Amino acid sequence: MQTSAKGVVSSVLIQHYVRMGQNFGLPVEQLMAEAKITSRDLNPLNGWVTQESLERLSRHVFALQQDPLLGLRLLNRADPAILGTLGYILQCCPTLLDMFQAITEFGHLVSTVSNASFVHEPGVVLWRVEHKSEDSLFVRQADESYLAACAILVNRQHPQALQAVKLAHEPILENGKLHPIYQQIYKCPVEFNQPYAALVLNPQCLNTPLPFADAVMFESLRQHARLTLNQLGAEPSLIHQVKEKLRHLLAQGISSREAVAESLGISSRHLHRQLQGQGCHYQGILDELRSELAHKYLLQPQYDLEDIASLLGFGSARSFCRWFGQEMGITPSEFRLKSLNLNDTPPITS
Repeated sequence: MQTSAKGVVSSVLIQHYVRMGQNFGLPVEQLMAEAKITSRDLNPLNGWVTQESLERLSRHVFALQQDPLLGLRLLNRADPAILGTLGYILQCCPTLLDMFQAITEFGHLVSTVSNASFVHEPGVVLWRVEHKSEDSLFVRQADESYLAACAILVNRQHPQALQAVKLAHEPILENGKLHPIYQQIYKCPVEFNQPYAALVLNPQCLNTPLPFADAVMFESLRQHARLTLNQLGAEPSLIHQVKEKLRHLLAQGISSREAVAESLGISSRHLHRQLQGQGCHYQGILDELRSELAHKYLLQPQYDLEDIASLLGFGSARSFCRWFGQEMGITPSEFRLKSLNLNDTPPITS
C-alpha cells in the first residue's frame, strides 16, 4: 500500500462519493479543474487517494457551496455497502464491541485518515476520533462524517447504546436553532465546542447480542478481510504498524519497545526517533492500546484481573490495577461494577 504522510482513502470509496455528489447536483468536473485535481488523482493505479487531494477538493467544494453540512447531507444518502468488506462485517457483528473492534482491525481497508480508539470514563465509554490536518474545514467534515457513519451503524443495531455525540466545533444554526440535520443523522443529543470528537456509548450495551448478528458470516468475512490486508502489504502508518504489532505481542505477555522494533526490522532507537518525528512516543501508543483492550476485557465478566493483566502484558494484577487507576482515576473493579452494574457478581480483589 502506497501512502501519504497524512493518510489515504480507498479510491473505491471516493468514487462512490463522487457519484453521490453528482446526483446531489455538484459540478464535480468543474470543481476538480479548479482544485487542479485530475481523474487519476481520485482513481490512482495504487487504489489510494491522498489526504492532500481530498483537502484541496473539499476547500473548493466549500468555496462553491458555502455549506459546511454538505458532508452530512451526502452521508445521509450513503449505505454501509460502500465500505465494501468492512461494511458487510459491520452489519453482521455479534455485538457492538465486535463492531468497534472490527473498525480498529480493518478500518485501513478503506481509510488511514481517521485515528479512533476507546476512552473510558466512569459509567460511559467514548469512541473518540482524531483527524490530523491544518485544514479546519476538512477536520470538521471528517469528524462529523466519521461519527455520523458510526452513529448510523449503532442506531441500526442498538439505538439505546448511543447516548450522545461530542464535536469539537461550533454548531450550524437554522433560524437561530440547532440545524435539524444533526438530530436526523445522529438521533441523540449533540454537544458542540467539546475538547474532542467522540460517540458517548452506554457500556452495558456493548456486549448485548445484536439483532442482525451472524457469527458464521462475521468470522468468514473477517478471514477474508485479513487476507486482503495482507495483500495490501505493510500498515500505512508507523504508528498503526506499532499498534498492530503490539496487539499480537501483548497476547504473549510482551510489551517492550525493543520487541516491537525487532518485529518491524528496525532498532529500538530508530523506532523512538521515528515516532518522535510523528509527534508521539511509544509509551503513549502502548497505553492507548492497553486502554482499548482493558475496556474490552473488563466488559466480559469471565476474565478476572490476573487474566486481563496477562493479556495486557503486565507482570501482575497489582501492576495492572495501579496503571488502570492512574489512567482512569478508578479501579478496574469499580469500572466493571459501574459499567455492567454487576450487583450479583462477587467483587474482584484489586
